[in-house]
Amino acid sequence: MRRRRKGVINDRIGVSETVQAYERGGAAAISVLTEPEHFKGSLDDLAIARASVSHLCSARILVDEYQITRQRSVVLMPSY
Repeated sequence: MRRRRKGVINDRIGVSETVQAYERGGAAAISVLTEPEHFKGSLDDLAIARASVSHLCSARILVDEYQITRQRSVVLMPSY
């Protein structure tokens, strides 16, 4: 897990465990960084988070219409 200004803050806990801990701690929403080069995020991280908690948003700098469509498809996937 990385934070924009702090770098790697925990490389021993997975996305699911992290977002569930934030939700248990009272987070109203969780921002998932999906930018791979600077933040080591991915759309897989977003899908895992979507399946793990009820409130999240995707945080990615989008520069192409395809990226918007792809992000939306992952966020709007039903979670089981």
